[in-house]
Amino acid sequence: MAENTHRLSLGERVVELAGVAHRPGALPSPMAHRSVPPEECDVLVVGSGAAALSAAAGALSGGGRVVVCEKGSVHGGTTACSGGVAHIYANSVMRAAGIDDPRDHALGYMARVGYPGAYDPDAPCLGLQPADYALLETYYDRGAEVMGRLADIGAVHMEAPWSTWDGQMFPDYYEFAENRAVRGRGIQPVAPGGGAGNGGELVRQLMDFASQRSTEVRLEHRVVDLVLDGGEVTGAVVDDGTSRRSIRCHGGVVFGSGGFAHSPELRQRFLHGPIAGGSGVPSNTGDLVDMGTRAGAQFGGMHNGWWNQQVLEAVDDYANSVLDVWAVPGDSMILVNRFGVRAIDEKREYESRGRVHHVFAGDEYINRVMFMVFDQRTAQRFGGRYPIPPPGAVADHVTTGAGVAGLTEALGDRLRHRTIAAMPAGIAPVSLAPGFAETLTTTISRFNSMAEKGHDEEFGRGSKAVEFAFHGPAAPDNGLPNALMYPIDADGPLHAISLVGTTFDTNSGPRIDSNGRILGTSAPIGGLYGAGNCVDGVFGEGYPGGGSTIGPGMVFGFLAGVHAANRSPRTRRGR
Repeated sequence: MAENTHRLSLGERVVELAGVAHRPGALPSPMAHRSVPPEECDVLVVGSGAAALSAAAGALSGGGRVVVCEKGSVHGGTTACSGGVAHIYANSVMRAAGIDDPRDHALGYMARVGYPGAYDPDAPCLGLQPADYALLETYYDRGAEVMGRLADIGAVHMEAPWSTWDGQMFPDYYEFAENRAVRGRGIQPVAPGGGAGNGGELVRQLMDFASQRSTEVRLEHRVVDLVLDGGEVTGAVVDDGTSRRSIRCHGGVVFGSGGFAHSPELRQRFLHGPIAGGSGVPSNTGDLVDMGTRAGAQFGGMHNGWWNQQVLEAVDDYANSVLDVWAVPGDSMILVNRFGVRAIDEKREYESRGRVHHVFAGDEYINRVMFMVFDQRTAQRFGGRYPIPPPGAVADHVTTGAGVAGLTEALGDRLRHRTIAAMPAGIAPVSLAPGFAETLTTTISRFNSMAEKGHDEEFGRGSKAVEFAFHGPAAPDNGLPNALMYPIDADGPLHAISLVGTTFDTNSGPRIDSNGRILGTSAPIGGLYGAGNCVDGVFGEGYPGGGSTIGPGMVFGFLAGVHAANRSPRTRRGR
């Protein structure tokens, strides 16, 4: 690889000296830039995922002139490689199906999931800070409205239910008493031929809306600085790799640029627990963190991320794809740590499984690496469902041994040969604890006994609707009471796959208000907005259901775009 010899700009040097330079995914700035004239617009949108493009749609709906700048070489951000699901309360799909989603219970559900340490159903604002509670109120009150407005203006039609393998609406991830509408909050774009579209379809519809209104999405255009005048944001500096220009924004700048999942420095600085990397687009390097700091933004939730797991050998922090283990396949399968002990219900959704890696006990992160242990039957029955390879295929991320003793020997040898250099950044080498084989034998024996009875007395595996939704239909030979549990054959071949904790993006950054305005120390910063994963998440540390990233991004992105456009004198004169 050729050495990068370009000189850092002043802004980049400031970031470098602060220890948070973000080279991966960033565009190099050559030593000499072409001189280009400045531009003007009503609203500048940063990014091109669901949050950013919804902001563009909001601004365009109000008659604003919009410029969209995307740092990456392709549009769509992480949204483009997602399922395109938005988590929206009391949405049109639910209303059509006759599903009631009462406001007070929905707010209680969001508060309990997102702020479990503060939640108090009998306290004012349910125990939350008033500003955090106000965002939840806005999300409930405006979410379905925003989706309706996006449909009315022809930007995107989010009217397809997110459905499971058996045709039911996908359930939420928690079944708390506060949740009176477990199914139906996940909605997807309607595909051209009918049915549900994915994230690519969501981006396509939003992009079409923008292009039909002569709004160009400029690829490889990185916003490198904000223009401030009297404490207000009046524009931004954009670098396209060959030139750098100022864009004056009469209404404001809306960031929908993603989190800092692909900045190892920011991950290490802010996130808790061992994090092996990110899995969104590599351009998510937290550019708003530095610019927001210089603008005087108030930050919140910098420890929060959307958690998941990846196969140890497959971790690639800069791969432009999603490599996460969204569901752990198999019924005669368990996850154990280096002590040979289960630590979680293996069939829980990705967010809960990702959190298990953050547990600190006995002077260490005991679950830094979790080992997915399964027998030959699961290898055959569930082969081809990632991360289990297809039947008969050889995969180098799978360790195999004869029985518990053989697997322990093979796995221990594999781990002994993994140096620090061979481990993902943030994950130190791991070894099996003394007595691993004996403990694993006991763990399997106890699991098998519970499988026969159909009740997981340790973690409640098979007690939640979402687990069955991710698992799929019961294996044909599993006639036991719990379709998600089957005795493990500990005497035959056993296999192990090493899993590490990741974040598919962070939901940390500047705090926003109900219009998506980024907050300063005492008031909103004029002309500066944010939505999606680049700002402090409306759900706090929680993930109430599928689409909890895209939903808030679209809602607050749209509201931000409308508000920013309304600030522009030109747009106001046009009314």
